[in-house]
Amino acid sequence: MKKALIVLIVFMLSSSALHAQSPTPFKVYLGGGIAPLVGPDNLADSTKLGYGLTLGLGYQMSPIFHIVGKYEYFRINNNLDVDGGTLPISLLGVHSQVGVGMPTSSIQPQVMAGAGVAFVSRSEALVGGEIIVPKANSKSYAYFDVGLGVEVKSQAKVRVFAQARYVHISSENEAITLIPITVGIRLF
Repeated sequence: MKKALIVLIVFMLSSSALHAQSPTPFKVYLGGGIAPLVGPDNLADSTKLGYGLTLGLGYQMSPIFHIVGKYEYFRINNNLDVDGGTLPISLLGVHSQVGVGMPTSSIQPQVMAGAGVAFVSRSEALVGGEIIVPKANSKSYAYFDVGLGVEVKSQAKVRVFAQARYVHISSENEAITLIPITVGIRLF
């Protein structure tokens, strides 16, 4: 009886220790970076390098496959001699990320793809107080993206990530394309 009780206690302690080490399937992504606008040509030629912020909540389906719901905000300023004329772009989408290589490695390359809704607007552009480009209210368009990235394990529940993606936003005229390069952290 005493041996059975000792075996039961050891089993309970070891199983609770193993359970405490299993990672949570939910991941939080926080990042920021640059967002060069590459198309259409007439818009890309009149803008500066943009910047953006990323917030995501992911679910780990397997050690190498994640589904991530993301909200991203990009602000692209014009490079003309005018006041205003910024192009804010918000993306709300779902992305899949597939790790390449060993899931237990401290460095994991990734391939990613996603789709969602882009909200694009434009502030008015002024020269000498005169409006030369009127304000454009936010319009929603479909978008898709593909990209590559890498995650580096830095602590037990923290990873540093870097991503470069091609984002294609459909619009009524020419498509808006940008290549955001994002660096951030993944928690849990």
